[in-house]
Amino acid sequence: MIGAGVTKQKNAEKVISIISQIGIPLLVACDVSKPPSFVKTVAAKFNVKVFCPSKNLSQESKQFMAPQAMNIHIRDAYAAATKAYRKYANRFRRIDKLYPDKNEEYKKLILEGKAVGKFA
Repeated sequence: MIGAGVTKQKNAEKVISIISQIGIPLLVACDVSKPPSFVKTVAAKFNVKVFCPSKNLSQESKQFMAPQAMNIHIRDAYAAATKAYRKYANRFRRIDKLYPDKNEEYKKLILEGKAVGKFA
């Protein structure tokens, strides 16, 4: 997670513009098992997948993952990003060890849902 923020209005184009100023995401994460249309719109604009947990993250788990968050929206975003990272962390470490010269390329392929073994 590179950044988090809050806007007063739920405006996808504004959020997409803000994200684009930081960089291009490889994944969009949410804290609920069924992603809201807003999340789908943002992910579609960047042509990336949406990570959703198998069940909605509880308030307690979000508080545990982001105890220092300034507000609940940033806490939820941080918890979603943390949950997504944890899903891929072991594979990312393995890629770093086995393919240090191509690790970023292979991590991107993993996030796109492709099997690295087919490319390595």
